Amino acid sequence: MKKALLAVLIPSLLGATSAFAGGVDLIKNDDMTLNFNGDIDLKSYITFTDTDGDYKSNSGETEVIFDDIDFKFTWHASDNLDYIAGMDLTADPDGYTEIGAAVGVFYAWAGFNHSQYGQLTWGNQITSFDNFGIDTAEIWGGAASGKLDGRSTEHSNALVYEIEIDDLTISATYGINNEDDSDDFKNAKVMQVTAFYKPGDLQINAGVGHTTGYNQDSADFAQVSTAVYGQAEVEYQMGDISVAGLVAYQDAAYEDNSANTGSDFTSTGVEFDVTYKLSSTVKLSVGGDYITQDIDNVSDNDAYMDLFVASKHTLTKNVYLLTELAMQQGDLIEYRADKDSVSTTSLDDAQVKVGFLLNMQF
Repeated sequence: MKKALLAVLIPSLLGATSAFAGGVDLIKNDDMTLNFNGDIDLKSYITFTDTDGDYKSNSGETEVIFDDIDFKFTWHASDNLDYIAGMDLTADPDGYTEIGAAVGVFYAWAGFNHSQYGQLTWGNQITSFDNFGIDTAEIWGGAASGKLDGRSTEHSNALVYEIEIDDLTISATYGINNEDDSDDFKNAKVMQVTAFYKPGDLQINAGVGHTTGYNQDSADFAQVSTAVYGQAEVEYQMGDISVAGLVAYQDAAYEDNSANTGSDFTSTGVEFDVTYKLSSTVKLSVGGDYITQDIDNVSDNDAYMDLFVASKHTLTKNVYLLTELAMQQGDLIEYRADKDSVSTTSLDDAQVKVGFLLNMQF
């Protein structure tokens, strides 16, 4: 970060009058607001592998995740219309922060928000399916929602529209294929529509999507993949207990035009989560995923399963400690544009992880 930016940023932070909950307003007047927020994670865990019924520790790891520094600018053009823009900086592009990692721009977007007609944004941003997921796990978990959405929920050239109608929120994404992007996750054409309905203590969410991916490494996009997918989830709050369930389905096809070959890939996943509020500062939860999948030309198509138990202790308004015990076993096949590099996590022996996550938000 340049010294000139620090010279402006640090005095602004020291002189800010806003509470840290929800970030700090670096600029706030009748015409505009510039908000600054982010979070840092410290995660540490030990892995045990089941070898002939005897669980043995084979690794331990500590991750310091500088998740993001977010800026959001709002210009109040009128009582009904705001022009908005945002930028997220991160040292965590791949899920962990390495020593010496540079801070870079992860998301950047701009658009407008109208009180009657909704919000439209364009740029490098998350898609409509990013809001799916019911689990409270941090080590494992969330596979049925995270792996069965056809592709990563990030896109480098996307239009996202969202509108709220009473208890209903509708979101739609159109991601434009970027032929100059070497990342096959972002180099895709994406169409998604989701609906989130919350009448009182009940939450009902559903969505469908279609993704066409291209393998940049092949001449003239010789390898093309398409995926049709959908998810539905329900969550109900009963006093101190929250019960949630999710179902996800994906049907993908890989076509290699240069070799005139192809393969099909289908997967179905279910996810559950039960959370109990033990006190004003402690929540206990249990959950897991079960995924069945089938891909042509792959002989081993075993199911994948993960389970977890966790406790979340809120230390202050902006700091919490999550302790978790998790287990996973089976094959987890991830969707990719290149069928020859489909990522398969094969676990003939069960793995168990125990650890904690310390999250600090500002």
